[in-house]
Amino acid sequence: MSNLAIHWTSLKKEKPCQVCQRSLARYDGRAYHLEFLNEVFRIDLEEENIRSSRREAPFELSVVFLVYLLHAQERPFTNRWVSANELPHSGGFFRGIHSFPLQRIIEKYSGNPEEFIKRAKECGGETLRLYPYAVSFQPLPRIRLGFVYWPGGGEFPDQVNAIFDQSCGFQLPPDALWALVRQVITVMTRG
Repeated sequence: MSNLAIHWTSLKKEKPCQVCQRSLARYDGRAYHLEFLNEVFRIDLEEENIRSSRREAPFELSVVFLVYLLHAQERPFTNRWVSANELPHSGGFFRGIHSFPLQRIIEKYSGNPEEFIKRAKECGGETLRLYPYAVSFQPLPRIRLGFVYWPGGGEFPDQVNAIFDQSCGFQLPPDALWALVRQVITVMTRG
């Protein structure tokens, strides 16, 4: 049995009212509904299918949705921004092959941080007062993450950092959080 099949089986055993309370998803008697960057996805338990009105969820995002529904906790945001390696339970996971593909953002918006901010807002992001070019997203109801774009100048290249509300470490295991960030970056760099 694949991990995806195990997640579907586990989710079907859960009580929908408890899943919704923990994850803030909606349930219609057959499927859960989660919003991801201005797009509502339907997680159909009978069909074992995840799709929005426009598309089927990519495999990586499907896994994130299932893991989130199974693992989300009824825990408020801390409103404390931290790096990935400062998250509870990260254990240095976000290094090496599990580094975030932030270079894709730099390649897309190099020298144009205003376009970066504009695209973030189109995806449901909000500007943060922390830095001139910082945005936050709530890609899932109990997940808040952001990006800080540092424009280069002269001998210094542009740089992007990922930041997280400290509570993220309790909502998703590191591998699922890594996959979620990859999906947010994909949407941010599309087009």
